[in-house]
Amino acid sequence: MKKLLIITQKVDEEDQLLGFFVGWLRRFAEKFGRITIICLEKGKFDLPANVEIVSLGKDKGLSKAGQLFNFYSEIIGRRNDYDAIFVHMNPIWVVVGGLVWRAMKKKIFFWYTSGGVTFKLRVAEKLAHKIFTASKESFRLPSNKVLVTGHGIDTDFFKPDPVKKNLSARTKILSVGRIAAVKNYGVLIKAAKILKKNNFNFQITIIGEPALERDKYYELSIKEKIKELSLESNFNFLGKIDHRELLAYYQSHDIFVHLSQTGSVDKTLLEAMSSGMKVISSNDSAKAFLPGDLICSGDNPDELARKIIDISSGKSESLRSYVVENHNLNNLIEKISSVMIGGELSANTIFVYPFPSASKHNKYIELLYGSVEKVKNPRAVIKIKKYKGLMPVVANVFNFRKDKHIVHIHWENILYGSHYFLKSMAFICFNFSILLVLKTLFNVSVVWTMHNLAGHDYPWPFIDKIGRKLMFSISDAIIIQQKETARCLAQSNPNKKIVFLPHGNYINSYGPIAQDQDSVRASMGINKGDLVLLSLGIVKPYKKIECIMEVIKELENSNVSQAKLAIAGSSNSSYGENIRKSAGDSKSIVFDNKFIPDQEIPAYLRMADYSIFWYDNTVLTSGGIILSLSYGVPVIARNIEAAELIESGKNGFKFSDKNELKKLILELITRPRLDNQEVMDSVKDLGWDKIASYLVDLYVSS
Repeated sequence: MKKLLIITQKVDEEDQLLGFFVGWLRRFAEKFGRITIICLEKGKFDLPANVEIVSLGKDKGLSKAGQLFNFYSEIIGRRNDYDAIFVHMNPIWVVVGGLVWRAMKKKIFFWYTSGGVTFKLRVAEKLAHKIFTASKESFRLPSNKVLVTGHGIDTDFFKPDPVKKNLSARTKILSVGRIAAVKNYGVLIKAAKILKKNNFNFQITIIGEPALERDKYYELSIKEKIKELSLESNFNFLGKIDHRELLAYYQSHDIFVHLSQTGSVDKTLLEAMSSGMKVISSNDSAKAFLPGDLICSGDNPDELARKIIDISSGKSESLRSYVVENHNLNNLIEKISSVMIGGELSANTIFVYPFPSASKHNKYIELLYGSVEKVKNPRAVIKIKKYKGLMPVVANVFNFRKDKHIVHIHWENILYGSHYFLKSMAFICFNFSILLVLKTLFNVSVVWTMHNLAGHDYPWPFIDKIGRKLMFSISDAIIIQQKETARCLAQSNPNKKIVFLPHGNYINSYGPIAQDQDSVRASMGINKGDLVLLSLGIVKPYKKIECIMEVIKELENSNVSQAKLAIAGSSNSSYGENIRKSAGDSKSIVFDNKFIPDQEIPAYLRMADYSIFWYDNTVLTSGGIILSLSYGVPVIARNIEAAELIESGKNGFKFSDKNELKKLILELITRPRLDNQEVMDSVKDLGWDKIASYLVDLYVSS
């Protein structure tokens, strides 16, 4: 297929909203021998000679009926000038042209990025052969025709310029897009009032204009509100500008505020990030790639004002690399063109070797790879091979040399873990030699999920340090499940591929939530009205349970008997024996020293009012915290990286030291319990299907 018909609304590189599409057309012209573009109206553009543009007449005032007549005349009259159709954004053209194109045996490709689902979209989905969209949130209809490609940001154009950087004392805030209620400008105005009250020096620039009649009334209302609050000197409305002029505003402003509630990834947010701006967004889709301090609720002006003040004085963190890697225009056009020319992206076989291949202590590997095997990716067929060592990997790689192979190390000490020093040294030399051979001779990729900063209770810290340095050096991609750590590590290692990919939830993974709370409490000698703090899982030193016990004992010695610490889990080490002895005759500490079978986990969690975690400073990710939240049990955790998911008062509480924990427990004895459903909802978005899909994308790109 060398000839392409493109249907779009407008071809005008000066248009603020649609000017970007001219850049798409230039890239498409490099992929196809001939391109015909049918648009409603055309303005200024500079396109290659193999591109022809036909206007349906809206720019000349032609009626809709006349435009529709011209549309059918063009698509039928020019039927020999194109092999396939690419419809940009508007589903109506797929609806009115779809049956004609299918009758002519033409392939229909459709680009759509919006959170709304209309009847026209449902019909277009049935008629299109393939649908491209920027993110999973950008196309809400379930369809096996959808291919998520990322947005197309011209990162060669939208880039930082230190010369234009704002050096004044006044913080310059920018918002770009059509003026409409969905953009939540009312919240920004209220936040501006709070900023002014706090003597914060700022200027807000709003670029865009109303698109609909009702939006014009909305614009009048927000301007009236600005006047009412005496904020005229702080706001500057520029209206609609040339799309090419946006860059200068991105480069010269400090903070981009994006309060749209559409749910899909917004192109202007990505343009701002690519241009080097700090950003704040309330969009649900932005939660997947922005640090928590850059996310706001969208309806809380106090929170927005606080975040603006905080990041205005903080160090600027580059968000550009995310856009370059995931939403680059060149990559987008390559993906779309490959599908349109070949019918599908070539699906290569990728063999993935997870280590360990299973875990008897939790369901992490089982849930992750069970979901990975279900992912349908047009560019790859994933085959999971579960081996206990690296030698079978060598054999399989040799047998399938033409295919892609990835060794994914989930816990690095599987390569060198042993209680014996010499055995550990032998393991580390042998296994890393094998990995090096696989990489250099067979081009095998290595992916490492770094769960912690150091091995849990590993007896040879020196070997662990060497092993981690080797893993960092040899890995083609490193996954961090804690957002802030991933951001900092990526910033300090710009030449290393470091990505944030969260840990999945355990909702119903161990069975449904248990209904009976009293029976487990009774079996452990705990009263019905007690405040039960649960430490569930294998008893190991890195959990620092003894610190929690000291606080409970202090409360007990102060005649506070309502707080109970329930420790449930097995321990074969001297640490477990020390915990048992330390508990002694305390009536406030119960140690159920046994292995807790999977089917009993929901009952133990149901018994608890809170799960409690201390952890040492090496822990980055806690499956225990996620397990507790997944079953609606709020969490009390020490304020370290592993407690990133905890929002005080919503799904748990954080503390810094023993005094804070003691004070917190005293408060919780009389405080109403948190809502269990709200606690569970805090991890509901961490579904394994979504995480597996992102992981497969990483495998494909590694």
